[in-house]
Amino acid sequence: MAHKLNTGAVLLVCACSFLSPSSSRGVVPAAYSNFPEANSAYSRPVSSEALKKQFLERTVLRQPPLPMDAAALRSAIVDGLNIGFMLKALDSRELKVKEAGDSRRSGYLRRRLLFKDPFIGEMEAWLLLPSTSAAGGLPAILGLPGHGDTASDFENTRLGADLARAGYIVLIPVFRVYSLDKEERDLSLRFLRGGFTLMGLRVYETMLALKYLRGLKEADPSRIGVIGHSGGSVVANLLVRLTGGIAAQAGDYRIDYLAAADGTENSEHLPAIFPLSGTINNVATLPFPHLTIPYGFADPVSRRQVLDFFSAVLLHSGAMPPDKELPAEDYFVKARIEAGAGEKAAALASLDKALGVNPGPEELPRIAALYAELGEAGKAEEALLGSGKTAETPELLTDLAGIAAGAGNKKLALERLSRAEEMKPLAGDKQRIALIYQELKEYGRALEILRGLAAEDPENAVFLADLGLCEYLGGDRQSAERHLLSAIEKAPARLSAYLTLGGIYSAGGRDEDASALYDRALALKEPEGGGALRELISRQRKAILPFSASKENK
Repeated sequence: MAHKLNTGAVLLVCACSFLSPSSSRGVVPAAYSNFPEANSAYSRPVSSEALKKQFLERTVLRQPPLPMDAAALRSAIVDGLNIGFMLKALDSRELKVKEAGDSRRSGYLRRRLLFKDPFIGEMEAWLLLPSTSAAGGLPAILGLPGHGDTASDFENTRLGADLARAGYIVLIPVFRVYSLDKEERDLSLRFLRGGFTLMGLRVYETMLALKYLRGLKEADPSRIGVIGHSGGSVVANLLVRLTGGIAAQAGDYRIDYLAAADGTENSEHLPAIFPLSGTINNVATLPFPHLTIPYGFADPVSRRQVLDFFSAVLLHSGAMPPDKELPAEDYFVKARIEAGAGEKAAALASLDKALGVNPGPEELPRIAALYAELGEAGKAEEALLGSGKTAETPELLTDLAGIAAGAGNKKLALERLSRAEEMKPLAGDKQRIALIYQELKEYGRALEILRGLAAEDPENAVFLADLGLCEYLGGDRQSAERHLLSAIEKAPARLSAYLTLGGIYSAGGRDEDASALYDRALALKEPEGGGALRELISRQRKAILPFSASKENK
């Protein structure tokens, strides 16, 4: 039956692949396939050669974007995506949504929805409705997962179910042609040559989902948040610049929309959006709290951080928790929230309070790292030195050297590294010392340490891979390739060495060797290194010849 819309608050979570039994990753829906022709009145055609030139020119120039206000940015994004004709009368246009079946879960109800729209055809979504209710409606979050995640993945591994059980309404729209495959590459190129963007359709579909949430009777439209994973974060970063009514955002990924790794293989290659990327990605200009989270937010700490963030912003009437004395861990979480929202002064104040309530030795390094991230090297050192360790330990001296290096104080960093080396550090500390030398471009000393580690433990693939990268940075390509190949031989499931060696091959003009290496990595059944590395390898593999599909698609 048709779903009746009313006022309410909702959590929107967007997934990025086909979910229903009838869906297929290899099928391009007719509404997508016919879109350029059906909307030819709004087309801005561009030839393949002109598109290639546009890509190369912008890649070389890399001009910093000019600052602009919110209204100008919105107008520029709408124009760059070429979706103005779709957004016209969106608020007044009838939204057709049908319910297609319910299934009971522990703590919530999962409902399958079918959206029907003249521009994008039929779109599926999953709605997670908590078992609880509230006068005035429940709060919500808008979430956008990355390429390859199904709605079930997002429900079960990306906090969808946890958020629903915590009292948020969760909506998971299903993005189509979103698998980093040939279909997405070909369709993205076809849209670009027609003067449209596939990303524009994804943003429009997300705005339809947001419209649905705002009218859902169980939801409070003043408390809608957004959470993004990978490509979903990319969509969210555009969405929040186009519409009001978002109360909070969490995301794990930002791009410049023209990085060589993106090529033209998917909807994220947007030459017209590239000049705006710096402004889009500047979270300090958002009118609501923003939380930057680790890629994939799969570990318990990150997941707790996300839940605490939305609880603070959405469950407390849109306000942060009252300022009362809290445990050090809570002050740290509050500081992370404030830092993610671009509120540096507030974040520093929260970190100061964390230090003032006797944090434990396991909390101090995290506090120090956030101080350093905020550019407060002195405070970071104060936190580390307050850990109860003496400054004369290899571990702490190395930590302090890293802070000095990050602050641009090379002289102090080198002094601390030298002192750490004098204290006969263990292998793990030696490795960290070498990597800081490498960061400081002291390749000779870094190589000396890494070669010693590799000699002491010749079967250690991590040492071999670190050595290979440092040799390449130091100008010895031949030795770098030999040691990286050895690292892959010793630990064939580790992805990092494939990524480094593939980049070296490609930089040296050996695209075929790089492609073969990436294919070998992507074929691994149980790779080590996480989804982020695998996705990056996939992007690098497809970006080697970013316009190779132009001729075959003319």
